Amino acid sequence: MEPERHGHPEWPSLSNNPRISREIAHLVEKQQGHVKRTQLVALGLGEDAIDYRLSTADLVWVHTGVYAVGYRRVEPVALAMAAVLAAGPGAVLGHDSALALFGLRAWPRKPHVTAPRCVRRPGIIAHRSTTLTRAQTTMWLGVPTTRAARAIADMGRRLTPRQRVRLTNQGRLDGLISADEAQALLGHRRNPTRSGLEDRFQAF
Repeated sequence: MEPERHGHPEWPSLSNNPRISREIAHLVEKQQGHVKRTQLVALGLGEDAIDYRLSTADLVWVHTGVYAVGYRRVEPVALAMAAVLAAGPGAVLGHDSALALFGLRAWPRKPHVTAPRCVRRPGIIAHRSTTLTRAQTTMWLGVPTTRAARAIADMGRRLTPRQRVRLTNQGRLDGLISADEAQALLGHRRNPTRSGLEDRFQAF
C-alpha cells in the first residue's frame, strides 16, 4: 500500500511518523525546498534514515550537510537559501546576491554569503564580517540577508561611483533604503533620482 504523504505533493514523506513528516515539510517550505542534516536529526530522523533517503534520492546533496528534498532546485532564490544554510549560524546572504534578492542587480554565478566566521564551501563565495549587526539584516522572500544599504556598502570598490549612486537611488525608490542610509552611502540627503540620466544631470 502506498504510504500516506504529508506536506507538499512533490516532496517525499521522509518519515513514517506523521508528526515528524509534518514538521519537516513545514521546515522545507520555509527554506525554499532545502533542509540541513542537523535539522532532520533534531526533528527525530535518524542518521541511518537520512543516509537511506540520500541513497534513494528522496534527499539530494547540495552542500555538506544541506539537502534538497525531492529534487534539485535551480531557482536563484532557492540556491541562495541553500548557501545560507550551508554557511552556518549567523550567516546571511550578502553583496551581489543580497542586491539580486532585492531585484537591484543580476544574480551572480555563485551565491555570496556574509558570516561571522570563516566559511569555506565549494560553490559559495563567503565574506567574513565581525561588524554586521542585527539592524543591518532582514528577511526577504524567506531568506536571511543583509539590508540593501549594507550590501552596497560591503561591495566597496567593486562598484563604480555611478553604480553606487544608481543602486542607492533605486533602493530608495523601491522602499529598501531609508533617507538616513542613503545619506550615509552618498554623503547627501537629496530626493532619489529615477534613472542614470537623472543621476548624471544632478551631479552636473
